[in-house]
Amino acid sequence: MKTFKPIALILAAVALFCAAPRASARTSVSFDFFYDNLDPYGEWVEVPDYGYCWHPTGVDTEWAPYTDGYWAYTDGGWTWFSYEDFGGITYHYGRWVRLEDEGWCWVPDYEWAPAWVSWRVSDDYIGWAPLPPRAHFRHEIGISIWADAEYDIGPTNYSFCEFRHFGDPALRPVIIDRSRNVTIINRTTNITNITVNRTTNNIYVGGPQYQTVAARTTRPVQVLKLKRETDVAAVRVAGGKTLARQQGNQLVVLAPDVSKTEKAKPQKVAKTIAAPKVDTGWNGVSDPQVKQQLQTKMKGEGKGVKPEKAPAKPVNPEDLKIVQEKTKSSPEAAAGASSPVATPSENLAKGKGKKGTQQPQTLTAEPRVAPATSPAVTAKSKKGKAENLAPNQSGITAAATPFEKAKGKNKKAAQEMTTQSVTPAATGEQAPVKKSARGETTLQPFMAQPDQTTTQPLEKKGKQREMGAVDQTAREQQRAAAEAARAQHSQQRELNADRTAQERVQQQQLNRDRAVEMQRAQEQRHQLQAQPQVQHIPQAGAPVKEKGEKGKKKTKEELEQEQLAR
Repeated sequence: MKTFKPIALILAAVALFCAAPRASARTSVSFDFFYDNLDPYGEWVEVPDYGYCWHPTGVDTEWAPYTDGYWAYTDGGWTWFSYEDFGGITYHYGRWVRLEDEGWCWVPDYEWAPAWVSWRVSDDYIGWAPLPPRAHFRHEIGISIWADAEYDIGPTNYSFCEFRHFGDPALRPVIIDRSRNVTIINRTTNITNITVNRTTNNIYVGGPQYQTVAARTTRPVQVLKLKRETDVAAVRVAGGKTLARQQGNQLVVLAPDVSKTEKAKPQKVAKTIAAPKVDTGWNGVSDPQVKQQLQTKMKGEGKGVKPEKAPAKPVNPEDLKIVQEKTKSSPEAAAGASSPVATPSENLAKGKGKKGTQQPQTLTAEPRVAPATSPAVTAKSKKGKAENLAPNQSGITAAATPFEKAKGKNKKAAQEMTTQSVTPAATGEQAPVKKSARGETTLQPFMAQPDQTTTQPLEKKGKQREMGAVDQTAREQQRAAAEAARAQHSQQRELNADRTAQERVQQQQLNRDRAVEMQRAQEQRHQLQAQPQVQHIPQAGAPVKEKGEKGKKKTKEELEQEQLAR
């Protein structure tokens, strides 16, 4: 038996290393991943200086990127959650450019980020604008408050809303009309801060402080843990969708690495734009003096320094703690804390390895305090049948082991190790032991007396459960509000399309009526010009309206006398 234990420990350690969950291998994709997944939602066009760009179809003329969705605060910074089928790609890779004749077009790029935007805030407003293709990200520099001046981002490229609406589950209905952006820009300041989290080596999107946002918004902003899914097979599992999805307190996003190989050509290219006219957001500013003042203001915000001398600020650890604290109080975390945890070094219950060669292993059980009203804990035996373990008087439940139905030596070894590992650490008393007729020792359910050590954690766990229930209710309300807002937005979009069509028909009819009126007026002028002019001869003695030197009216005879005198 002495020789058996070291061998068992060695085998258990090897099995633990092999069975430990490992991060999924990071798979890389090419630009074909973009081409294939975006084809159903738009068309590809070739644009000089930008290459192959994607233009979404089925959007109205007022549409802009980063509007149909909401912002969530994660451990990756401010993350855009889109309701659009193409949003999982176009808002996390690449940049956006607006062409006068085509609208917004997406330019592919290699790096994934929670969002690629520039931020501006004031006491009353908060706004964001998609970064243009010239905004190349450098890990050692990042992107900072000089973004507007360096990349020439104009006012109409921004989407502004009142601070109180920033937590809404659908932001497009509350975005302010862009004709007011020139006025709002004068009141706001750039606070962009896109950098790299040196711990995870992932891009972090800073910007508005979470505490400031939480204090000014009517609805709470969602705080979630960001989980990057790098396996492209997840797209097939999701039915071809690249959308992010929320699982409990996690926001799962598809973020495969894009290999920097030679860019392939899309299978379908709608057209080539030979001479594109780029609108950088200044077309809405007609006054050159106002434009000059705004550009001067933006340069002043960046203090006129080059990006190399003013890199983005590093990630503040306090910002990451906010996500950790907020996600701890979720219902999933509370439920996990109220159940016993058993961590085997090797999964013998699944029957891995050859029959009869499995070695017993160490099983560590952590008895945790559960609410007094919790039902009996259900555990699965080796055969998969459910067994009810009644809780004891103190609310402490003994962890079920996978060795209860083992046979022979394994059963005896398992019972010995279970007796050694499962101890009533909460009270310090000895657990009762019962000997069977064969002389084997078995551990009996421990009966602890309720005292201060058990009632205090009980109250704490109850509060955590209540907080989790409140958070769950708030999330469900936000989801319902988001669905309602999305449906309302779809109806509004259809109404706008119908209204636009009606206005177009009315405008065409009005233009035709105006053309007919103009033609009639022109014909009347021609008729008047063709008629002979009748000269009016005044009668004798009639006064002629002609003024003399002193401005008096003269008769015809007086005029004739003046002519003779001359």
